[in-house]
Amino acid sequence: STHLFTRRAVSIIREHDAAAPLFLYLPYQAVHVPDQVPAQYVAPYKFARVEGTNARNLFAGMLSCLDEGVGNVTRALRRKGILDE
Repeated sequence: STHLFTRRAVSIIREHDAAAPLFLYLPYQAVHVPDQVPAQYVAPYKFARVEGTNARNLFAGMLSCLDEGVGNVTRALRRKGILDE
């Protein structure tokens, strides 16, 4: 859902009239159940081969995916000129 939410948010930002206010509620579900994330996000954390760390690796992957999504939304706001830094 992180990718889906991010794509929709970026689309809304791109189509938005920059002269008008924008309120965007973006309730990411990442790092909540179900514990699922594309394998590409878990792979960087597979180095920790300690027993019982699979859940930790999965959580780190979900958080990385979320971080990427927030970064993409932030970039879209900046490009549109409406990021209030």
